[in-house]
Amino acid sequence: MRVKHSHQRETKYVSLETRLCQACWKCLDACPLQVLRKIDIGWHRHIRIRNANACNGCKKCVRVCDSGALTYIYVPRSHSGPGSPDRAQSETVSV
Repeated sequence: MRVKHSHQRETKYVSLETRLCQACWKCLDACPLQVLRKIDIGWHRHIRIRNANACNGCKKCVRVCDSGALTYIYVPRSHSGPGSPDRAQSETVSV
């Protein structure tokens, strides 16, 4: 019997869209806390979040992601009052 595991798609700070991932692995090298993991099985190639609680929101992975698979989503508590959006807008970072 094969057990299918669901993969987490975001941390408190970063959201992942695996369909956009081009499997360049730059984000893996950029992340100092090893939050991300590589999936590399035949045609099934992308990153996944393996340790969401370790993410500190440094944005290093977002900055190196050319495909847009990783976006910054953190909203500080002081900005999440009434009338504020639940999430920050996706951050576009020029490198």
